[in-house]
Amino acid sequence: MPITVEKLKKDILRRIEKFERKEIEISGKNYPVYIFEKDEDINLFDGILFAETDDKRELSSLLNYKPPVSGYAARLGIIVYRGEEVIIKDYRAKDKYIRKTIAKINKLFLKKLYKALEEPSPKNFEELFNRSDVIEEFYVLYKKCKEFLLENIKGLSGDRERREFVDNFMMQMLTLWYLQEKGFFNKDKRYFITKFEELKQRKLLGGFESYHDFLRHFFNKISGYSDGPYVEDEHIGKCVVIGPAVFLDGERGNNEAITIPDKCFYQKGVTEKLVNLTPKGRRRMISERDIDFDVPLLNLFESRDWVDGDIDEYVLGSLYEKLMTEEEKKKTGSYYTPGKITEYI
Repeated sequence: MPITVEKLKKDILRRIEKFERKEIEISGKNYPVYIFEKDEDINLFDGILFAETDDKRELSSLLNYKPPVSGYAARLGIIVYRGEEVIIKDYRAKDKYIRKTIAKINKLFLKKLYKALEEPSPKNFEELFNRSDVIEEFYVLYKKCKEFLLENIKGLSGDRERREFVDNFMMQMLTLWYLQEKGFFNKDKRYFITKFEELKQRKLLGGFESYHDFLRHFFNKISGYSDGPYVEDEHIGKCVVIGPAVFLDGERGNNEAITIPDKCFYQKGVTEKLVNLTPKGRRRMISERDIDFDVPLLNLFESRDWVDGDIDEYVLGSLYEKLMTEEEKKKTGSYYTPGKITEYI
């Protein structure tokens, strides 16, 4: 089961309350700081700030806090926001923070967090913010998802042709999901799942026979050229025009002979399974042996935090380099990253 916000807060406080508690002022409000390191020679006392807020402006103040060069200061900030997210900020490093949906926090991340709180040190803080394990874990799940697609896609006869199509399609969807999280599509951060659910509930207009059929229409609309920055119709809503940059193969999945069944996109209950996956035995990382169920594409994406959580531009860039075939690298002449795509847009 995912950790609850109350359990998370209790676990955090249990680990930091062993340190001396002081208070610091941020934007006219006092916050507790638990001092774990004292340097009396320079009169600097570093601690862990713990705060809860539902207010966006207060959150901004907490994230923009600059620690003083002397006195009591927060080195690490842990902020529970609206009872749904936890933001962890390294105040001694520029723009170094993680924003996690509490319901998506897995045991591996909790282990790193608790170790950093129990034994505060630069090494443990660095490990907390290190996301190399995120890349490797996501890659394992991504390959499992790819296998599921390859087993079920129809309309392509050659094995190489099937693999190239699936590689390109998955990377297109990976990038589009990232842009969805930025609010590019109908300002809905669950846009692709929303449309899938509308299709299943017969609320999605347009006579689409499958979700892949809807995606063809969506791809055509957002990848074309437009007089304005948006395209809008009754089927897709109001979406940012992306242009061809996202579509690595120069195509938009328009081959109508190709079909992908809906089960390859989303299945109820699978997201929770992915969040709660743990390695078997003494292994630190999950492997394909730990996954005894199918992994639909949207469930995989939904199970991870994006932008400021697990998957951001840095992680996506690393994933692209790992996922792109040598042939694709030669074809594009470069590595595609969200930064390049956003710059193009």
